[in-house]
Amino acid sequence: NKEVSVLSPSVKVTAKSASGAILSTEETHFNYIAANDTVQYSNEVYWDGAEAPATVEFEVVTGKDFSPNIANHIKSSDIVFTNISDRKSDYGSTITGEVTNNSNIDSPCIMIIAAYYKDGKIVGGAYGFTEEIAAGQTTAFEIYGDDYVGQYDEVKLFGSDWL
Repeated sequence: NKEVSVLSPSVKVTAKSASGAILSTEETHFNYIAANDTVQYSNEVYWDGAEAPATVEFEVVTGKDFSPNIANHIKSSDIVFTNISDRKSDYGSTITGEVTNNSNIDSPCIMIIAAYYKDGKIVGGAYGFTEEIAAGQTTAFEIYGDDYVGQYDEVKLFGSDWL
């Protein structure tokens, strides 16, 4: 939406078997999506592994709360990553770097989302959080990706104001 921020949106991911049985479901909530902004999210969905999912469904729930006071919301484009390092091991990956809050709003916490790609397709995800990061400030971060990701050739980072 170009004129209002969406408050309390969530993303729900549901993995189902070929018969339609739910193998696993996860819902992640965000504080808001700033007006005229796009939010990226990536994470793993765990299940017992006995049966591979036949389908994975994604549902975005926007709720009914909106805020016309868009000046109080940080856009994802205002969260900038630099000095990024991705160290792979037999146990997964460790992504480190610095994140800058290029907005004019202090953030109590920024959620950093790592999306892992192989041949242009998402093969996994992880996320981590910063402590408070004031407007214009930079802080170091570290994210651990589990070994489930397997082989990947690219990691993209996205940020979202949190709390």
